[in-house]
Amino acid sequence: MDFEFTQILVVLLPWLIFCLIAFVAIRLIKSAKSRKGVAVCFGVLVQLFSPDPYVERTIEMVTIEKKATKKQQYKSGDIND
Repeated sequence: MDFEFTQILVVLLPWLIFCLIAFVAIRLIKSAKSRKGVAVCFGVLVQLFSPDPYVERTIEMVTIEKKATKKQQYKSGDIND
């Protein structure tokens, strides 16, 4: 009897985990739409602890965009320096 329960648990455990993650995601989406702090805090924590594999590329793109914007403003005479 105990062996059958273990087999059933092994088969159903991935589905239970999937359903739990889906339930948490639905709750977070609802709280994010109503702009509650729980969703913002969770998002900040996930962003804080998850590595960004493209961080160097992102930093490079931002600096290139800033340089291009400054060059365009300088050419059009919008800079007040």
